[in-house]
Amino acid sequence: MFVITCCSTADMDREFFREREIPFVCFHYRMDGKEYHDDLGESMPVDEFYARIEAGA
Repeated sequence: MFVITCCSTADMDREFFREREIPFVCFHYRMDGKEYHDDLGESMPVDEFYARIEAGA
């Protein structure tokens, strides 16, 4: 038996994983000296995340 898993860096929302019954692992990341929990764009929308990276965060 095989189980497909994914990490949160796949940039898909939580519903995508739930609908497909794909287990996932969330990571932590540091931006501008602050640590964040990667919660699939819930606390920081993905577009904001990439805009901050583009701006040099």
